[in-house]
Amino acid sequence: MGKKGWIIFAAIVIALLGALVFASRSSTPQVDVSTINGNGVLAASTESGNIADHVFGKADSKVVLIEYGDYQCPGCKSAFPRIKEITEAYQNELAFVFRNFPLSTKHANARAAAGAAEAAGMQGKYWEMHDTLYTNQTAWQ
Repeated sequence: MGKKGWIIFAAIVIALLGALVFASRSSTPQVDVSTINGNGVLAASTESGNIADHVFGKADSKVVLIEYGDYQCPGCKSAFPRIKEITEAYQNELAFVFRNFPLSTKHANARAAAGAAEAAGMQGKYWEMHDTLYTNQTAWQ
């Protein structure tokens, strides 16, 4: 292929890439969340017969914050103080749900920590244990 052929080939490739970029930007789906039933989200685990969610704040709130967390995860620990601050400040207007999501392949003690939180929950002390596990994460990991 000569110089002219390579120029035509490059122009076609650039045009195709440009068309793909334009198409991907113009077809961004719009998500309508107005039809989501917050109570249905909160009750999802109890309807299937699983352990009930632990809810902090106003359980029947229109605003529901759900965190899937790992008690041994450094990222989850770094988010903990800000989430705690927000949930305490808006506890009369917000339902905060924490769902255990232990990443046991990365964190050897994550499943045990989640079990400890659930055991505390059976004694009515879930949120106290939740806070303790994050606050003292470096001591037990």
